[in-house]
Amino acid sequence: MTKSRTGIWMSIALIIMIPASSLWSAEPVTLSKSQKVSDLAQLLNIIKDNYGPLAYKEQTLGINLKQLFAEFKPQVEATANDTEYYDVLSRVIARLQDTHFSLTRPDTRMAKLGFIAECIEGKAIITKVDPKILDDKVFPYGKGDELVTMDGKPVAEIAANLQALMSAGNPAFGKAYSYVFLTVRDGGAMPVPAGMCTLTIKPDGDDTQPETIELPWITSGRAVPSRPVSDDDVIGWNAGENSLCSREAGMRRHELPAASADAMIKVNPAVARAMGQFYHPIAKLGFDAMTGSEETETADEKPAMAHPSIVPGDAKEVPNAANLPAYIFKTEQGYIGYVQIPMFRFGAKTYIPILKEMYFTQGLIIDVRKNPGGSYGSATQLASLFMKKAVPFPKLAFRINRSWFLELGMALDNAAMFELTPVDVAGIQAWYDQSKSLWEQGKTFTPFYQVAATTNLKPNETFTYDRPKVVLIDQYCCSGADMFPSIIQDSQSAVLIGQQTSGAGGSVTMTGPLTHSEVGLYMT
Repeated sequence: MTKSRTGIWMSIALIIMIPASSLWSAEPVTLSKSQKVSDLAQLLNIIKDNYGPLAYKEQTLGINLKQLFAEFKPQVEATANDTEYYDVLSRVIARLQDTHFSLTRPDTRMAKLGFIAECIEGKAIITKVDPKILDDKVFPYGKGDELVTMDGKPVAEIAANLQALMSAGNPAFGKAYSYVFLTVRDGGAMPVPAGMCTLTIKPDGDDTQPETIELPWITSGRAVPSRPVSDDDVIGWNAGENSLCSREAGMRRHELPAASADAMIKVNPAVARAMGQFYHPIAKLGFDAMTGSEETETADEKPAMAHPSIVPGDAKEVPNAANLPAYIFKTEQGYIGYVQIPMFRFGAKTYIPILKEMYFTQGLIIDVRKNPGGSYGSATQLASLFMKKAVPFPKLAFRINRSWFLELGMALDNAAMFELTPVDVAGIQAWYDQSKSLWEQGKTFTPFYQVAATTNLKPNETFTYDRPKVVLIDQYCCSGADMFPSIIQDSQSAVLIGQQTSGAGGSVTMTGPLTHSEVGLYMT
């Protein structure tokens, strides 16, 4: 049956939140050619002086920073505006194939069409429609329908262009999120469109034909205004220079050691954020887009809705203080529990009451799909609730630089604020002394350390769910959501089902911003 579009244009007129023309009419121009080249060199020097896996990338990918400078300098000089310049920097970072490495552009613009499509079997399949933006009259499509083209271009081509701006250790991660960002664009990570978008959508079904519809990009935020630029803006810089000089990066943020995962959780939230997190910023953007959630301190609303395909409609919800998706449902084999971990931000104390309610069940589904990561302490604590046996704590090595000494010193000088035990203080002092010795020898890496005073991560002493378990994972799982299933697998505690995770190893640190463009960096 033909789908009605009566009154569609009247409805569209009502949903345009802010006319794009009132926000931006052209891409901003604020940087001179010499400023762009200077910031490119600074980016590569930050990588040279601060990027943890650089030696590994040099060995496995043949990364050569001077060659990258020579290759991308002409591309930088050819850019006509700031957005094109940011795209070039994104492609530089993408060469490192590191899921944890991304940049944040000084741009608050956002644009969305009101629905989400995900890559399913190589097609852009609609998985969510926001009814607050698109009602049935405006958008007579829904889950299962296929987005085929946007403004005449195949969605696969557009997704490939977006994927080229993302650094990914697992290409499936970049591809997955490039499809999510087809209809949701964040100016902090990618170019932002405006105006009307012509879409071709094929309704679900074998005998359907593609249909054409126009929707406005719903826009918010503002671009930085343009200004006059001059190539003599950089003092002491020769725009033709083809060399890299050592330059110390801005302050970095590290995850500080603790006696146990519990100590990481009880640190003041503001301090915990300053110490760095095991989550991916781009994945967090995609997580919010797909689930319609925003992380809050109080978690008054559910971080994400349970997947209908997993949880039957008559499932009993398990109430909990954090309002996390948790259900019990009956099958032919008996009762099954379901708990979703949308992000690693709560400790064991939050989940134990939920799991106790499910202890009578014959099995448990632990759903970490689309999880962008979070706290190291949360991931290890939650893993301990499901473990059959102890496994070695994950180890981390740190890049030694000036900020590393300042941060270790801060921990030693503020042990009470961080609730560090005498064992913690002794361990950090040992780190400081050993790092100082290595630094004086010209070395730039610490050995691999266990970020805990104990050698092994053990099953939780208060409670463990010891019935059969499966853990659902996918290519959207990042960082802490890479580590959690790895611990579960290493301890032979559950069966993993799904797709390979993103491969975002290590702790995310913030560096920068770059001097002229004010681009910020998230890196390993």
